This record gives sequence, C-alpha cells and structure tokens, in this order.
Amino acid sequence: MITSTILHLCILILSGGLCIAETPSGYNAEDVFGRIAALNDVVQSAKGDVTRTVLSAQSPKLTLTGTFALQKPDSGILKFDTGTRCVIGYDRETCRLFYTDRNKGFYKPAREMTPPERFFLSPLLFFGGAETLRNTSDAIEIYNVTDSTIVLRITPKIPIFYNYILIGVNPENWLVNAIEFFDLKNELFYQALYTEYKNNGENIHFPAKITVTTVQKGIVTAETTVLSNVQLNLTLDDDDFRIGSNYSTTWSPEADILHKY
Repeated sequence: MITSTILHLCILILSGGLCIAETPSGYNAEDVFGRIAALNDVVQSAKGDVTRTVLSAQSPKLTLTGTFALQKPDSGILKFDTGTRCVIGYDRETCRLFYTDRNKGFYKPAREMTPPERFFLSPLLFFGGAETLRNTSDAIEIYNVTDSTIVLRITPKIPIFYNYILIGVNPENWLVNAIEFFDLKNELFYQALYTEYKNNGENIHFPAKITVTTVQKGIVTAETTVLSNVQLNLTLDDDDFRIGSNYSTTWSPEADILHKY
C-alpha cells in the first residue's frame, strides 16, 4: 500500500503539478498577492492539536500525534507524544529536533538552511509563506489561469537553491492551494498542497490539512499534517515554545534536519 501510494506521489510531483503554461489574462500579480496578504494578516498566532503521517518508500508508515503552537513572524513548535516522541522547534536563529525519550537533539542554524528548508520547517508553511516568498523575489508574474486556479510564478533574485516557485491560488476565496519549488534543472522537488481550510470566523481561514512532498536523491517522501481544535490569535509566551531539553542534552549539528525523523 505504501509503495503504490509513493509511486502515485512520485508521478504527481515529477509531472510538474501546476506547471502548465497558458496565456494569462484578467489578473494582476501584485493584486493577487495583496488579496492573499489581507487574508493572512488577520491571523497572528495559532495553537491546537496536530497529526502528521509520513510516507516513504524507504521506511514504514509513521504516524505522530501531539500539539502545535505558531506565532508570527517566526516562532513555531510541534510536540509529538505518540509515534516518535519528539519536538520540532523553529525560531529566527535555529531549527531544533529533540527526541524526548533519548534526551538527544539535533539542530541547524537558520542561516545555513536553504529557502525551501526554511519554508517547510518554519511557520511560513502555515501562514504568511506566499508573501515572504514574494518579498525575496526578483520578479513575479501570472503564469497560468484556469477556472479554479490562478498560478503565480516567482523568480528569485539569486537562483542558487531553486530556479522558480509556482503558487496556486483559488480566485473564489484567495486561499493558496499549492506552493511548488523547482530546482535549477526546472524539476519539481518540493511541493505543499493545501487541501483543506477551516473557517474560524468571517473571512478568517487557517489550513486544516497540508501534504508536503519532497524528492531527495530520487527518494520521495510525503508528510500529511492535519491540524484540529485550532485556536487563533491567542497570547502565547516562552513556555508555549519551550522544547523541554535540559543541560545534559547532547545537541549535534544536522545538515538534513528536514528529513531527519
């Protein structure tokens, strides 16, 4: 079952996803980003329960459950207490992965992370990601328009880690439904699909289900994150983002912290 699922995902991600060029009309890229930003501006923090399912052809299916807390601009933590007991924390300076049972941790400084790593490991995956990517770009354009999706193309100022990004937006509600990174060979290697949103009030939406698919050295990994019992715009403090390690913790640098657990 896992093998067939991964094969399907491999076909999906290598097919290019949103990458179908057509002549666009009727939309302005800056206006579309403005509408996305207006939706995201109403959410400053979030807290609730999380379930993450990890599928990879290289290992058995893994299901983790726990809690999460996120706060703009760059504080996030996922605490899993079933499956693999671990904590994933991100702030402006460092991403940390801490194994609760083993009192062992891994870290990677934010300055050493690639833009895709920063996106997928930080709160940007959940809110504000599209605007941040736009602000670090050299050019934006309407790439494709269908009845259900406007596709924006972002070109980075310096194409070192990726060549361009495609962002899919639903023109009926201006919610992002996909973000895809293409490498320097124009091959899709990171993809986030936003398949469900929860309406927490008039014009207040928050992702309820996100599937992130990555391709690394020919290995496809898919992580589906489901958020539930979500509370928005709470006052969060340092305790909400405490990783829980102590002075005896062994912390080791880890280059590929995105795929570590």
